[in-house]
Amino acid sequence: MSWEYNHRVEAAGSAVPAQAAAAAAAGEQAVEREAAPAREAELPLVSVHPAVRRRESVSRIHLFAFAASVLLTLLAFGAAIYGEMPADLLVPFLMLMAVIQLVIQLIDWMRLKNGGGLYSILSLIFGGVITLAAIGAAIYWVWI
Repeated sequence: MSWEYNHRVEAAGSAVPAQAAAAAAAGEQAVEREAAPAREAELPLVSVHPAVRRRESVSRIHLFAFAASVLLTLLAFGAAIYGEMPADLLVPFLMLMAVIQLVIQLIDWMRLKNGGGLYSILSLIFGGVITLAAIGAAIYWVWI
């Protein structure tokens, strides 16, 4: 059974009778042609496999995340370099841009939107532990 035939049958609402589906599973090609719904000619033949469509969707999401990260970086850089913003507003603005970018990158690049998997979550926890240790060491080194 070809993928195109399966796709047409699924698009038609699985209108194939149970006996035709059983015969198709057994590999009888002649029954497939007879069991195809009458509306088969009306349905367009889609040549894009669902996995390809999913990859294109993921690529768009990655492109959006990359563009948003670049835009946030440029906003933060512009605010810091031009000095138009008062200093008491600059630091919170930079921190806000950093937190937004962190969330975008965690959701997209670490794949936390899909549950993340154990490896991604453990990597995130390990990175947090190392970061806290580095901050603690820097504070200890400077003030103590």
